[in-house]
Amino acid sequence: MKDNNHGFHQYSPFHRLGSTPPRRTVVILLLLIGTYLLIPRLAGLAETLELIPRANAPYLLAALALQIVSVLAGAYLVHQMLPAFGTAMDFVRVLHVTQASSFASLFIPSAGLSSLAVRTRYLGENGCSVEGTFFIFALETLGQGIAISLWVALALFQVALKGADAPWWIALLMTSVMLVGIAALAILLARPHKGDWRYRLLARLNELLSRRGHFPFPSPALEQRLGALRQGALTLNAQRRWHLLLGCMARALMDMLCLQMTLLAFGQHLSLPITIVSYGLSAILGFLSTSPGGLLVTEGSLSAILANRGVALPVAVAATLTYRLIAFWLPRLTGLISWYILQRQSTRPLW
Repeated sequence: MKDNNHGFHQYSPFHRLGSTPPRRTVVILLLLIGTYLLIPRLAGLAETLELIPRANAPYLLAALALQIVSVLAGAYLVHQMLPAFGTAMDFVRVLHVTQASSFASLFIPSAGLSSLAVRTRYLGENGCSVEGTFFIFALETLGQGIAISLWVALALFQVALKGADAPWWIALLMTSVMLVGIAALAILLARPHKGDWRYRLLARLNELLSRRGHFPFPSPALEQRLGALRQGALTLNAQRRWHLLLGCMARALMDMLCLQMTLLAFGQHLSLPITIVSYGLSAILGFLSTSPGGLLVTEGSLSAILANRGVALPVAVAATLTYRLIAFWLPRLTGLISWYILQRQSTRPLW
């Protein structure tokens, strides 16, 4: 790298963490403090790792089978919604696309945008528009959240019927997040009118693009894309909507049962309603963290929740790590394989 005399600057390894020495010093101190606080937590890690090989194999196989059904249900949802946007694809290819997109969300963390980009490319090669891909992705995500909220609400009712204190605030938190998502989707699909805020926002964006020397985005194109979204939403008839809801409910339930089987593999006989509530709370915390798949946040929160339910902490951590291996890492490993297959078959590989 050239020196300052040639118009270039020497960048330290911590340059991106802060442009001034005081900021870099603060970052380094925070890293040292975090490491110091983490060392005592690692003392029980060896015990946790010793528990994992002792897990009951038949229960783990049942958890794996349930997770496979959950993955297939996710691909089924996309397969059922594609005809609304004039696209027909065989189920196996849809499965490859959904799995590859889940891998991309981990490989390039971007709050789901990398996953959407992969779907846009490979579904687009089969005739699905950008609007259709976006709408399917949004509806699938929203439907999954609604399904989890419904299962948590049913579990809380079951807990309340047994005379125990039900943490209704969990259902309230999940419902609030879902209502925000539904409202955003409804606003997006609303028919635009003269002076609509979306066009004003586009005008500001175009102004910024023009200043940077980029081509502005024409208003008629936005109107056409919004119209395509509304048309696709209207094409989803009542039968497809019921398929969507039932598919999301089945997908969420299979994932919850996967967690239940994993707990049983470690000899923890929590009731299914308690497992569902624990799952729902960790899921919403992982979603709010915006990390891909709730990475790290889900592991930490689920371990803490299970420990609060009476599970010994080493067992809670071992069960959580095993569940995440089955429900999170293995699907992304198959997603890497799907990515490779799609790359080989594509006329315009994404990378």
